[in-house]
Amino acid sequence: MKNCELMCRCLFLHKQVKDIPLLQHIMQDTFCRQNKTACARYVLYRVFGFSEVIPDLFPNQMYRAKQFLDKA
Repeated sequence: MKNCELMCRCLFLHKQVKDIPLLQHIMQDTFCRQNKTACARYVLYRVFGFSEVIPDLFPNQMYRAKQFLDKA
């Protein structure tokens, strides 16, 4: 699978965890490089576009993404 096209501009990676390099690296490997379709942020991006992604949404919080989708 190709790397996630959002990796370079993902607010989670570049704002939320920028000061925690190990967590940033793990999240990038897990979601951005290996399985972007498992990333809650990516799912919302694909449905709503970049501006609608919840700012504090962690990539592994698919349950929150589903709640957001259910309300929309």
